[in-house]
Amino acid sequence: KALRDQLAQDIGGKFFSKFDLHLSNNHKKVHNIQSGFKNFSDISYDKKEVFVMTIQLFQNWKNSENVVQTNLLDEVDTIIVDEGHYEPAMSWGNTIRSMNKPKIILTATPFRNDLKCFDIDINYAYCYSHCEAERDNIIRSVEVIPKPHPNNAPDFINEILDIYNQKIHDIEFSEGEDPRIIIRCENHVSIRQIGNAIANTGKSYVLIHENFDDTKGNGNERKSVPNPDETDALFWVHQYKLTEGIDDSRFRFLALYEELKQARSLIQQVGRVIRNPQCVSDAKAFLIDHSGGR
Repeated sequence: KALRDQLAQDIGGKFFSKFDLHLSNNHKKVHNIQSGFKNFSDISYDKKEVFVMTIQLFQNWKNSENVVQTNLLDEVDTIIVDEGHYEPAMSWGNTIRSMNKPKIILTATPFRNDLKCFDIDINYAYCYSHCEAERDNIIRSVEVIPKPHPNNAPDFINEILDIYNQKIHDIEFSEGEDPRIIIRCENHVSIRQIGNAIANTGKSYVLIHENFDDTKGNGNERKSVPNPDETDALFWVHQYKLTEGIDDSRFRFLALYEELKQARSLIQQVGRVIRNPQCVSDAKAFLIDHSGGR
């Protein structure tokens, strides 16, 4: 839900505002399609509509032979699919192929740990490499800072803050766009330990995990990823929910309290801190590595 909402906001104008581009009054209208969506009676379709939805919702419609799915496919001209590295998954691939429309499939993670092959026509594929994107200042370079792992959460946080305070003087950022820190933990227990350590420093933070509850008002704990524009926190602590999808260029430091188990997950996690929408030359992100080089 959070990623769908963020994508709808970006297409609706937020993405363009990052480049100081202003949409005209007749730009395409964006519809954020949610599970309760029933029909198209409120849409005057005139080829200036964009529909944003999750693959899970489309699969549910497909499995239930929902008439909304048929209406949607009758109306659209092109389907753009993100997170295309799921293509080898049978249910994902079957669902995408059931849409008899031209498709553009995107991914920033074009490989799988299980070595399953992508069923695509290489004549219609384009690869923009990490090195090219870094050369063109589309993404930041990554400076790896190796450190021995501290004995406890308070020592870990104090070390991260020391590095943050050293590096922040060497990087360029706009007023009010202070760099943020992502910390990855293995479970909700570790997340709370890190949260307690941050609280003792007086710094702002948000803790994100599936076992937390958005409705109980537990201070800094969240089950869903909060909107980065509406949550002013220096530390963002999670297990999996900030690994992919979240897009905010203020994320600039990454520290792994507990390691990720897969190379693909690590690459996706690093992807959160290398966004460079203003194409600043020689911009850097920082990976604080406590793995001993692993």
